[in-house]
Amino acid sequence: MVYKKVRLKTKSSPVKQPDTDSARQSEKKIIEEGFLRGAFRGFRNRTTFFEFREGGRWRQDEDQYLYHYFNKAYAYIYQENDAYYLHVEGMDMCIKVVATPPRKKVSTGRKKNSET
Repeated sequence: MVYKKVRLKTKSSPVKQPDTDSARQSEKKIIEEGFLRGAFRGFRNRTTFFEFREGGRWRQDEDQYLYHYFNKAYAYIYQENDAYYLHVEGMDMCIKVVATPPRKKVSTGRKKNSET
């Protein structure tokens, strides 16, 4: 995008140049990206978890509700200042998230039968 310098007729305030996409993009640091495990059903509340197929697990950290269904949703986590945000491709909204430890496998209590 090209901006032209404009002279103001008054001396009251200088012209503020709008932020460029490249300047905003440089502030974002991609932490994790890939497909989400299972179907994506939007943002709900602080108990909503998002798990990447590669194993990263994140919890929604703000109360925002927006329903949208995606099967095989592609998403990425980026860091901006000291916060992490989830962006799902195809949605206009990003949501603040926090990292959580991976889920532990739950034992079914059954013993495996071994052939002797």
